[in-house]
Amino acid sequence: MELDPQKDDDLATAFDYLKRTHIELFPDDHNTFSDLLTKAGFILTGEPKSAISILTTYANNNDMYRKPIRVDQLWRHLKEKHGIHPQRLEHDSRISPAIEDLQNQFFESINPGLINRKIISRGETTRIIDAIDNGQDVVVHGAAGNGKSGVLYELAEHLRQKNVPFLPIRLDTRVPGNTAKQFGQDLDLPESPAHCLAGLAEGRKSVLILDQLDAIRWTASHSSTAMCVCKELLRQTRSFRKDKKQIVIVFACRTFDLENDPDIKNLFAENSENVVVKVPVAAFSDEQLKDVIGPDAFVPLNGHQKRVLSCPHNLAIWLEIKKEGNYSPLSA
Repeated sequence: MELDPQKDDDLATAFDYLKRTHIELFPDDHNTFSDLLTKAGFILTGEPKSAISILTTYANNNDMYRKPIRVDQLWRHLKEKHGIHPQRLEHDSRISPAIEDLQNQFFESINPGLINRKIISRGETTRIIDAIDNGQDVVVHGAAGNGKSGVLYELAEHLRQKNVPFLPIRLDTRVPGNTAKQFGQDLDLPESPAHCLAGLAEGRKSVLILDQLDAIRWTASHSSTAMCVCKELLRQTRSFRKDKKQIVIVFACRTFDLENDPDIKNLFAENSENVVVKVPVAAFSDEQLKDVIGPDAFVPLNGHQKRVLSCPHNLAIWLEIKKEGNYSPLSA
């Protein structure tokens, strides 16, 4: 820059340059490279590792040291030399119809099991919404039959009413395989579910919902591969948040698996940067049970009967039988 450190004016010029310089440190570690892979996969077609390698060596291979490197020439180089193009998921017309179809499948799979075919408001849903508003990932857990899917149904309905983009997937019927990208393609999406949702949201808040996480170990012949895809999706959402995208992921599984399955425990291992909010779904309280079945049906019940019917799954079955009129009074 031909500045003389012995001259006050030149020192002032150097200081002026320095105080207007912003330095951002990227640690050379596995987490940083994973974030870079996620970003490359989101904005570029092709294999992210290849694209990163091409850009890393561009200056050296093309004699560009001490020369300005323009965005348009980089795009031209990627396109003409390597067949890599901008991803532009926000403009991909395939994403919105595919996500809408998955939303409808989710609602239709749960609706028949709802008590009296309607949503029963749960305090757990409010806790999940609060966590989402705070940009935190969530795992919803509870005993079998306690209504985890019903809580997610209420959450999904809330998101739909608020026009928040969301992508719900039931892992008992849609088992992940190979990679997050392949999983997305199996769902008729062009890319990873997290990538597609972030693209559709275009900077807005968005929620990826993965129900029946514990079903992977029972339904998938290669459950370890499926769990690796879930880990990849979680890593992608966290990487997007570092890039200022408002996306969170909500899992649901049984408490027993959350506490005892080593893969699931490892998935939600916490540190100072990655804290997953755990929301337990409890059985109905006596007051909730009374509100659902009415005082006339509630008062005659003894303690054991109330405990049985406090499980939403049991209650739904009992009400259906009662509705048909082919039942005898509930016995202890």
